[in-house]
Amino acid sequence: MDKTELPDGWRKSTLPPQEPEIQWVSIEKLLDEYTIPVLAAAIEGLDVQIYNATGRRILATDGDESDWHSKAFAISHLAHRYSMLQDPGPDDYLFDERLEIEGSPLDLFGWPKDALPDLDSITPHLSSKIQPSLVQSSSASWIVQAQALAKEYIERNTKKDLHPSLNDTCEYVAKQLRTLKVYGAHQKPLGAGYIKRKALQGIWWKNRLAP
Repeated sequence: MDKTELPDGWRKSTLPPQEPEIQWVSIEKLLDEYTIPVLAAAIEGLDVQIYNATGRRILATDGDESDWHSKAFAISHLAHRYSMLQDPGPDDYLFDERLEIEGSPLDLFGWPKDALPDLDSITPHLSSKIQPSLVQSSSASWIVQAQALAKEYIERNTKKDLHPSLNDTCEYVAKQLRTLKVYGAHQKPLGAGYIKRKALQGIWWKNRLAP
């Protein structure tokens, strides 16, 4: 028998069908734009979806916190994040670094972009948009500080014929910003991964040695 022929009853394998791509807007991503009370109200009152173990998007259930597919489970994680805002600790940055490595359960809760509800209309007891307070650093201001610290660190090491990597530089900047008590929009210490994505990687890093 020709080696290219298949035995009787067999058929050639075909590629599995691919799901159409969607733009997924997670609760975790929305934390950058909306307050926790607004998102908690949206989870409670709107048809928030979740990805289950088979990769299907289903409506979050009305189970208790032990049900990983429940609204209560998502709200319990929001409550934890809220408690960190009310009582920030010196090790909060470790939580952010853990999210960078492991991801957040809130990544699985959300909506397709074309089904995203009008979150601006939700006003549980305050404005839905985050209003920075005097003790908060605006995105622009902390980024400027982060880039200035990084440039000083790189120049100082270059004079010693040392060339710190992007990750090393981000770790240094994160420590310096914590010492200076420069926090992000949620009054939390900025993690090295977040600093890397928002302030140092890409064009800035490419031009880091420019005068």
